[in-house]
Amino acid sequence: MSNPRTRTAGSPQAREDERLIASAKADAKQFGALYDKYGHAVYNYFLPRLGRERERAEDLTQETFLRAFEHLGTFRSLGHSYLTYLLTIAHNLLINEYRKRHETSLEALMDAGEIPDVPRTEGSDLLDHLWRAVDSLPLPEKDMLLLHYQKELPIRAIAHILSKSENAVKLALSRIRKKLRVQSRLHELAHAREEQPRLPQTNFSKANSSGKKSDKRASP
Repeated sequence: MSNPRTRTAGSPQAREDERLIASAKADAKQFGALYDKYGHAVYNYFLPRLGRERERAEDLTQETFLRAFEHLGTFRSLGHSYLTYLLTIAHNLLINEYRKRHETSLEALMDAGEIPDVPRTEGSDLLDHLWRAVDSLPLPEKDMLLLHYQKELPIRAIAHILSKSENAVKLALSRIRKKLRVQSRLHELAHAREEQPRLPQTNFSKANSSGKKSDKRASP
């Protein structure tokens, strides 16, 4: 027998999801309420990771919910929101998609939102450099950034999705932020050097030669 506290543990969001799941288990047509609630979030998870390919993002979103529906009878929330479960499925589908395409990195990362603790300057130059730096990160690190800063998922949920410990996720995010800060700082220094005023170049040997000639003309 399951622990009754398990069924009621978790956030109000998780408890609301459990109510919707119970309705869907009783009547399959009610599963549409979960799709209405989380379909857009799952779609937005896929879109920036698929090079903005909307049709493919829609296909994988539908595949995510299809798999979730197939396992609805055995689903247990364990205090997590249903979105955490859906993103776990989505993550696995995305890995399979990359394997099919023989891709090892994201094609685009345009709408990831703001990453705290990264210095920014007015204008888009540093931002462009920042996102190029993010795009060069390994796939797991990009996933952590998007899940934490775009989806605003807690560390516990990210650890569950990526099958890592909470401490491992915290350490990884700290390393990623440090890496981005260093790269941004290097870019700022390089940009500052480019903007330093430069003195006009003068051919001093030619100037001295010209000066000597003028001195000879001036002498009696």
